[in-house]
Amino acid sequence: MIFLLIVLLAAVFGLTLYLRSARGRGKVGEWKTARAIRRCMEEGDKLLNDVTLVNPETGLSTQIDHILLSTRGIYVIETKNLSGEILGGDGVETWRQILAGGNAVHDLHSPVKQNATHVYVVKKILHTRAFLGSVVVFVKADVRNVKSQYVCTLRGLGRMLRGATPLTCEERDRYAELLDSCRGAVSRRRHRRDVRTQRKRLAQDRCPRCGKRLVLRNGPYGKFYGCSGYPACTFTKPCEDARG
Repeated sequence: MIFLLIVLLAAVFGLTLYLRSARGRGKVGEWKTARAIRRCMEEGDKLLNDVTLVNPETGLSTQIDHILLSTRGIYVIETKNLSGEILGGDGVETWRQILAGGNAVHDLHSPVKQNATHVYVVKKILHTRAFLGSVVVFVKADVRNVKSQYVCTLRGLGRMLRGATPLTCEERDRYAELLDSCRGAVSRRRHRRDVRTQRKRLAQDRCPRCGKRLVLRNGPYGKFYGCSGYPACTFTKPCEDARG
């Protein structure tokens, strides 16, 4: 009996530590988002969670939190389980997280841009010209000052899953089957290695979406790096992020 109690306490302690870790908090956020998505689903809709796919153009893997395939459209959904206030926008590369009282400020890579890469990979795998909706869900953060058409809270998620180009039931089921067949082909170790490789290529001015060269361009707000595969690939990188 004492041994079982020790095992139980150790398990509870381990679970508590996991839930307090960044990965654990992320998983809790993904679970809450998946539950909110299911409330918005209609009969026959398909929801895929925690999907790791291989980009057919670069050979590198990418992890996607949720993919909803509905007769209302295809939605690629990213979950962020952050606290505090979030500042950012669609045209901003680096966003900011301000914790309660303003005592701590952290920078984060634009989740909108991150999810745009996920959308690109899904589109290439499905070989479809259908509209793919990009949605970034902040589970508990204050996003009132985020200027983005792609960002919402759990409460506003339902409004984001409406009005897209509809799919037929046959298209929905075919796309769901194709994406589901691609799951589980990449180990966690390989994915971590692929993430490091992708960062290295980006530092070498290689597009993380299609692998083509990034070239220096002039825009209305100054110089930036854009993918040489434009307009098929619209990835951009600020000029100050260049690494030679």
